[in-house]
Order: sequence, then C-alpha cells, then structure tokens
Amino acid sequence: MKNKQQTEKRFVSLGTKFILLVVIILLSTMGVAAYVNVNLQKSSIIEQLKAKGQTMGSFISLISTDAILGYDFILLDRYMEEISHQPDVVYGAIFSPKNTNLSSYLNKQHPYIAPALVDNTPTILNVIEQVNTHEDILPMEFAIQNGDETIGILHIGLSTKKASELSKRVFKEQLAEIVVIILFLSLCIYYVFRTNVLRPVRNLITSSERLAIGDIDHKASIISNDELGTLARSFNQMTDSLNNSHIEKDNVVGQLLNANKKLETATKAKSAFMANMSHEIRTPLTAIIGFGEHLQSPDIPMSDRGKAIDSIVQNGAHLQQIINDILDLSKVEAEKLEVERIEVSLFELIKHIETLVSIQTQERGLTYTIDYDFPLPEKIITDPLRYKQILINICNNAIKFTEKGGIHINIALQQNRKLRVDIKDSGIGLEADQIDRIFEAFTQADSSTSRKYGGTGLGLPLSRKLAEMLGGNITVTSTPGLGSCFSIVTDPGYIDTAKLIDKVPSNVHTTSKTESDTAPVQLSGTILLAEDTIDNQRLISMYIHKVGAHIDIANNGQEAVDAALSKEYDLILMDMQMPIMDGMQAVKILRERSYSKPIAALTANAMKKDMEYCINAGCDDFLAKPIDRKNLLRF
Repeated sequence: MKNKQQTEKRFVSLGTKFILLVVIILLSTMGVAAYVNVNLQKSSIIEQLKAKGQTMGSFISLISTDAILGYDFILLDRYMEEISHQPDVVYGAIFSPKNTNLSSYLNKQHPYIAPALVDNTPTILNVIEQVNTHEDILPMEFAIQNGDETIGILHIGLSTKKASELSKRVFKEQLAEIVVIILFLSLCIYYVFRTNVLRPVRNLITSSERLAIGDIDHKASIISNDELGTLARSFNQMTDSLNNSHIEKDNVVGQLLNANKKLETATKAKSAFMANMSHEIRTPLTAIIGFGEHLQSPDIPMSDRGKAIDSIVQNGAHLQQIINDILDLSKVEAEKLEVERIEVSLFELIKHIETLVSIQTQERGLTYTIDYDFPLPEKIITDPLRYKQILINICNNAIKFTEKGGIHINIALQQNRKLRVDIKDSGIGLEADQIDRIFEAFTQADSSTSRKYGGTGLGLPLSRKLAEMLGGNITVTSTPGLGSCFSIVTDPGYIDTAKLIDKVPSNVHTTSKTESDTAPVQLSGTILLAEDTIDNQRLISMYIHKVGAHIDIANNGQEAVDAALSKEYDLILMDMQMPIMDGMQAVKILRERSYSKPIAALTANAMKKDMEYCINAGCDDFLAKPIDRKNLLRF
C-alpha cells in the first residue's frame, strides 16, 4: 500500500510535463536571445566609447605638439582640464618619452583612483597602471609626434561602467518581458494541448484499460482526424486482430523452425563442402608437389619424367578449374559476374563441345551421339565462353556419373524462340529429393557421391546461374538407375524465321589443333618484363628465350619506367600489382611522356572491369594470370 502511494505521488501528468517542457524551451531560447542582444548592445556602446576616446585622444595629441616644444605646461594643463569635463574619463596624462609626467588629470571622485593614492609618494604612472587592472577601465595611448620624432605620449582611461549598468538594466527589463510572454504563451499552448491531445489520449487510456480486463469488443472513440485519430483507428484494428494472433503466432513459430532446419542443413552442407573441397584441392596438389619433388631426382628415366610432367600439367589445370568455379560462383552470388552478347555460330560452338566430350567418352568406353531438331538458327546471340562453360559442366557431370551406355545431346528451337539443349545420360540417376538439392551451392545428391565420384558440388549451381544470366534456366528429369536428362534453355537473341536452316552447314570448323597451332613459334626483338615475383620472371623469360626473343627484367614499376625511357623495346609486359610503383601508375607515366610502343597488362584480376581499367590506363592488351603460353606468344 505504501509503495502504491509513493508511486502515485511520483506521477506527473503528460500535460504538466508538456507545459514544463514548453516553459523550459521558451525560457532558454528567449533568455539566450535576450542575453545575446544585451551583449551586442553593450559591445556597441563600448565601440562608441572607443571611437569617442580615439577622436579626443587624436585631437589632444595633435594640438599638444607646440605646447611641449615650447615647454608651455600651463597650456598642457588646460588640455587636461578639458579632458576632465568629459564624462566617462577616469584619468588623462601626458608623459615624455622617458615617462616624465608633463601634465595629468585624475578623477579623484572615481572609486578606483582613491585606493591607488594610498601610498605616500605614488607616481602618476603607478596610479594609472593600478587603475588599468580593473576590467571596466578602457586604457588608450596616443603618440605625440613632431615629424618622425615622438616627443610625448598621451594616456587616457575611460570607464565602461555605465555601459555595463545600462546593459544590466536592459537585461532585467527584457527578462521581465520574457516572463510575461512565456506565461501567456504557456497558458495558450496548454489549453490547445489539453483540448487536442490530452482528451484523445485519456480516451485511449480508458480503452486500453477496458481491453486489459478482457473487453475485446470495446472500440476507442475517434474524435480527431490526425495522428491521434490514426492511433485510435490502429487501436481498433489491433483489437480486431487479437482473435487471430494465436494462429499467426503458431505460423511464425513454424516458419522459424523451418528456417532453423534450413540453416542447419546449409551449415552441414557447407561443412561437408569444405571437407570435400579440401579433398578436391589437396588431391591435385599432392600430385603436383609429389611429381615435382620426383623430378628433382637426377636419376629418373626420361619416360617417367615425361609422365610426371604430364601429371603436373593435368593436375594443375584441374586445380585451376576448381578455383575458377569457386571464383565464378562467388562473382555470381555478389552480382559481379558479367556476360557479353555477341553473334556466334551455333554449330561451331556445338562442334567444339563435341570435340571435347567425344574424347572423354571414348576414354571411358561410352557412346556419344548428337541430334539436331531442324530448323535451327545458324547464328545466335550469346556469351560463347559462358555458354560453353554450361554445356561442358553438364556433359562432364553426365560422363562422371555414367559407367556404361552413353551420352546423347539433342538441340532444338522451342516455339517460344528459346534454344533448348537436352543432355541425356544412362548413369546412376537421381531421386526426387536429390533433384531439389543438386542446384544448391556446396551440395551434392548425398554425402557418398563426393566420396565415390569426386567433385566440388559447384558445377551445377554455377551452370544454372549462368543459364539464368543468359535468359534461361536448367531443369532435370531423372529415373534412379536409368539416367538423367538435363535441359539447358537459353535466349538465343532475335531469330529471323526466314533464315532458319535445315541441315548442318558445310563450313563448320572445329577448334581442334591445326598445323599452325602446333608449329614452333619464332620471335625476334627485345621485350621488357615488369614483374616482382621471381618464379614468374623465370617462367616468362623461359617462354621468351625459347622462341628466340631477348628479355629484360624490371622488379617494379619505377624500374620499368626508367628502363623504357632509356632503351628501345618492342613490347612491355607490365604486371599491375608491384611494390614501390604499381603497373597502372607506371603505364600512366609512360603514356604521359609520349611513350608509344605497345604495353600489355599482366594481372591475376581477370574480370572484365579489370581489363577495362588496364586499357583505360593506356595498355594495348590484357593477359590474365596464370600465364597461358599460347596467349603470351600471340603478342
């Protein structure tokens, strides 16, 4: 009971809080305004006093020159007497340059003068110095000149006390006016607040109390068409929805449980992916490192040396493909992967896929067939690199999970003008629940799949996202134990039905190696390589020396700039990230100095925008790391 009484005593109504807040705000703002205004008035009066003293002092110092030169001290005393008649003047004195008093006036009625004269033998200068220590004394000095020679100094002390007293009086008057204004405004504001705010709030309080005791049918009165009226309507809507709250709560709990299960599944999938990825990366690394160490032995046969080199190259390429898949998927997830749209030959593109896939199927003893459902467009608009990446991923996936039988590809143009490629296999197939998971990143059909068949679980998710970026999708139909069919649908761009063809063109070229690809390349000239990594310096130098060209090395951008400006080079290979000065800055400096020879960028940042940055900086071409020897030698 006692606690309840103490709580009631501490209760302060909303109206009281509001009026107190209004009073505090008004008092603060108007008080500050009055204080600033008074200070401004005081400053103005003091400035006027300074101007008055400046005028008086300048005049006395001007007319005192002849009196000092003629030793007419009576005239000087008369000047000081004139000063004494001026209000606010506390003292006036004329001293020689050696501080000898020539004439002076002291207002002995001023309260600061008498204490300064207590000493039996005070000098006028001592009195002036003591008086000047007070805040409301404004000391002024004026030199008395005879040409360029100073023959005296006039000291004048002005009192600013009247300015301070006037400011205080004005402040008190303004403060009284402020109190009256605040009282009037507070009463007016309180009346408006009580009518338009407190009354609706009290109605809402009453309705809340009714709701608290179980009167759900009670409605709050809506007495205004403003925020409080909106609040009352919202209150009524809340009472209407209370009956459904338990159902909604159960739905939310169910959704949270499902989300938690999905999170747990995703966490397990990523953990399994990391373990699988560790296996997939370490496997080729084991071969690369192992065969590399084996090659260090001087007594291995040439046949074993060749097999070791082939294994290193194959496992390095496999490792690069794994890393590329991870990076591509990361770019897609971050919406940083870009696709281009160019016109390409559909049949040459499929022929290239056929060349790669047929070799793998032959090695595994599988059949490989391809059918065209004519009519088909001879040319399509797509990103050939990403489109081939999709088809190769799906074909490799089909080959991996097929132990006998074969792979069949069917190509058709749908009625909606979308291009459809069906890749069928006679492999292990998929259960219905497995189909839903295979396109999730970091996931395979089940945990035993990665142990038996290998793989990272990234190929299918990446392929579907690429297909979506090319205006289509990938779907799957499958029967466990009989095989699967992956359907890749993409947008081939505008299709002119009049130009559809009914057979494979006779001029389709494959991308298999030609004689010109395998013919030895011979180069001449001098190349400057700007690269800070020793191993890359050795590798690229080996490539260049092998084809007959000469190469110089620069370890950073600054060395590259110095070398290029001091010697003629046929080509500069410029790494973009180096110490001291990076390649981008080095290229800009060279182009600013009118360097016109070709410069090719070397960078591990292989995105399209990175290539654009290099070209815009002044590079003529772009070469991504890891270095491909054929791409390097085409320069």
